Amino acid sequence: MNDSYKKRLYTQALSLSAAVLMAFLAQGKAAADQQNSTESQPAANQVEAVTPAAEAAPVADPNPTAEKEQTPAAENPAVSAAVQPRAAASEEAKTQLADSTVYMSESAELKETVQGQASQAGKLTWTLDNKPIADWKTWNMDSGTFTGQPFVTIEEKADGNDLHLNLQFQKLFGDDLSLRSPHNIRRTYRKFIGKHELVGTSQDLSLTIRKNVVLRPYEDFHSHEEMLASIEKSRQDAKTDRLVQIENIGKSAQGRDIKLGIISSDQKSIDDYLSTTNPQALTKPAEMLAALKNGNLDYKLPVLINNTHADEQPAIDIITGLFKTFATKDQVSFKTTAADGSEKLVTLKIQDLLKKFIFLFDFTENPDGDVLNTRALANGLDLTVILATKPILKPAPLLD
Repeated sequence: MNDSYKKRLYTQALSLSAAVLMAFLAQGKAAADQQNSTESQPAANQVEAVTPAAEAAPVADPNPTAEKEQTPAAENPAVSAAVQPRAAASEEAKTQLADSTVYMSESAELKETVQGQASQAGKLTWTLDNKPIADWKTWNMDSGTFTGQPFVTIEEKADGNDLHLNLQFQKLFGDDLSLRSPHNIRRTYRKFIGKHELVGTSQDLSLTIRKNVVLRPYEDFHSHEEMLASIEKSRQDAKTDRLVQIENIGKSAQGRDIKLGIISSDQKSIDDYLSTTNPQALTKPAEMLAALKNGNLDYKLPVLINNTHADEQPAIDIITGLFKTFATKDQVSFKTTAADGSEKLVTLKIQDLLKKFIFLFDFTENPDGDVLNTRALANGLDLTVILATKPILKPAPLLD
């Protein structure tokens, strides 16, 4: 075999080997590509399903970091790079404003700023509890319906790069929530106590603004549990120069304690009244009157401050507030009318009052009615009607 033949055979063998090797490598690469494609298919679907933040509805992505958590960046950098900008954009397009309290018996104005969203001024659609704000009306006392003026209006204004919001709230039920005529709102306003979600959405769905509006009847309103917590705190924070107590004087039909607050200068004042003053008034009224007339009677008069109707919430709140003032303050001030009809401010020192009086605070005689927002007891008994229609045995008067 000559050299040229050998050389030609060697060259062909080498070419054939190279061809086989290239085919093998190509087949291996195809198999590897198919395997990689199969493994990364879920991530590829996620990327395909992702739409730009400016086009996707906010509700379509409740968890903007879900893809990033499912596909770590180290495993698939391409997918991670595609998801991270979307997560950031979604985060920027969703704004949660701080909660605000609005009182149903007062008008309110709230001002908010959303940074970098000036271009959305005048392009937002607003709902309150998934209901267009235009459908929220104030209470019409004459008709007993929500057909008054708009309850909430929102002004959007661009200021540089920022979006300024001016939220205006009208009195949902007017000034007095205790009114019963011509339509009883006592049974209605409590249904609105609590959080209500205000949501603004841009026309292109690229921006969602959320804010919780907490509706309360008025500033000093207390639910029954809030009242109990308030009077207990007043007792704990009481001045040390007086006696402040809370006692249970009974149980309601549903097992709730009936609370009585007591404020006196000291325990001796209460003991003297129970052991001396009251027995003498009941058994020897003539001697007591003579001592009183001569100025020789040393006594303190109990003053009962109580609420009769459990559905008259302002009365319960007033007594709760008075108990706090008498327990924790040095003086009490109030406005009254002078003899000439002018308004007069009166200020009294608590210690001066305690030299003459023992104060009893009956916050509510019907705790079940306070919770249920009813005048009657939980068992259906309405003491107001019974006392108004049935004769009552009365003790003989102290004075003829």
